[in-house]
Amino acid sequence: VRILGERGVREKAHDLVRMLQDKDARVRDEAADSLRKLKAREEIPPIAALLNHARPEVRGVAVRTLAWLGAEERTPEILRLLEDEQGEVREEALEALQFLKPKAATPEILIPLLKDPDSDVRKKTVRLLEKLKAQEAIPAIWELLGDEDSSVRATAALSLGRMGDREVVPDLMEILTQKSPDVDEDIRRSAIEVIEEL
Repeated sequence: VRILGERGVREKAHDLVRMLQDKDARVRDEAADSLRKLKAREEIPPIAALLNHARPEVRGVAVRTLAWLGAEERTPEILRLLEDEQGEVREEALEALQFLKPKAATPEILIPLLKDPDSDVRKKTVRLLEKLKAQEAIPAIWELLGDEDSSVRATAALSLGRMGDREVVPDLMEILTQKSPDVDEDIRRSAIEVIEEL
């Protein structure tokens, strides 16, 4: 699969789309990466058809591949996946929207995802709201400072700080003293940078 991408064998791109449905995650990931390297935009329609696939891992890799190919025209279909039953698919959809057309994901669409059962979805939603500079989301992001997941709390505090909310400084200071495995050195460094900026 990797060789097809590295050698730029465009006539085999349709085979790579078929490989996006493989049972092996490594094959799916390599196929997606090869399609990205080939810039195989002509394969966008069959890849977009996989957004309706029965298996969530196929829907997820299809979303990622569309983002890598810059398929902005598929944004409405990707937005629908924010309601997918599988957290991993909602996560991939949020990531794709950051690459493609973040403004299509309005705060009205995103704010309910701050209560998503999947902590990674909550974190990615906060990051996208921050990217959108969605001031109307600040009260909902503040609620995440009480989240059960320490990495969600840290992400919320960092985003609030980057959005200019000075009241979050005590929460950022708490990040610096936490000993949770969910809060790594990168998060602590980010907290210091945000405090310095505020």
